[in-house]
Amino acid sequence: MKLCRVSYAISPIVSQNRGQAGRRCYVGGVAELARIPARELAQYRQRNEVPVRSALYFGVPAGFAIGFANTGVDYMLMGAGVLAVFAVLGLVHLIRNYPRGINAAQEEFRDGDYPTIAYIAPFIPIAAPLIMAPLSAAGLLPEVELAPPVAGVLSGAWWAFGLPLGIWSMFSQSFRIGRRRINKILEKDPLDGVTEARLELADAHSDILTALVAAGAVQGNTINSTALSKFMKVDLDPLSEQLDALAKADLVKLSRMGLRTAPAKWTITITPTGVRCLYQVGRR
Repeated sequence: MKLCRVSYAISPIVSQNRGQAGRRCYVGGVAELARIPARELAQYRQRNEVPVRSALYFGVPAGFAIGFANTGVDYMLMGAGVLAVFAVLGLVHLIRNYPRGINAAQEEFRDGDYPTIAYIAPFIPIAAPLIMAPLSAAGLLPEVELAPPVAGVLSGAWWAFGLPLGIWSMFSQSFRIGRRRINKILEKDPLDGVTEARLELADAHSDILTALVAAGAVQGNTINSTALSKFMKVDLDPLSEQLDALAKADLVKLSRMGLRTAPAKWTITITPTGVRCLYQVGRR
């Protein structure tokens, strides 16, 4: 297994055939995701995250069902019942495609881990009533009464947008945090700590490094070695040997102190050096 292009945070990726030795995977610039097939990363993310399609199949009919039901009008309730049936079918599809959900534990918080809106959003429900109440008391806000179909559609659209987004973001948050950290690492000196020996090791074990990226185990955020082996669908014993080799080269960091001395209890994160080497493999 080899990483065939790391996108979303590291893009674009170009791969070349290496005969029986496998595929050499390349990591390019730091721009937005290039819409090029990223086979290995896409496979890992597909195992680990809710597909957008599955989230929409459930979230859209469920959202409109909630919006219609909130009106309390008989004919809107009938429509909500029909939509609820489609929501159940979507839920079945979602369960059948339920992801592994193996995400890195956020051991530390860094500047830039979250977009600015994430820091503002929690205060919006508090600030909005405080702003609206005086305006309403002063008569500056007109009272608008919407017809039940309009109210149901508007409310349903809000829920139909929020539910799929929430489901998708819950399972992809670790990867997105790791992506932002990768961007920050590569914005600085992309050659820091890069050696020929490390490049060869990163190339040989790019599948492991890719799995760590997909799980969001970047620069301090960690994943358990047992979970990583299940995620990659490989045996733990050979994986632990490869992780040990990567750790000696400072491409990954292993926590194996105290109760974590057994390989099954190691926690792993890809280091900034590992990120840079994965980046430089494609530029040789």
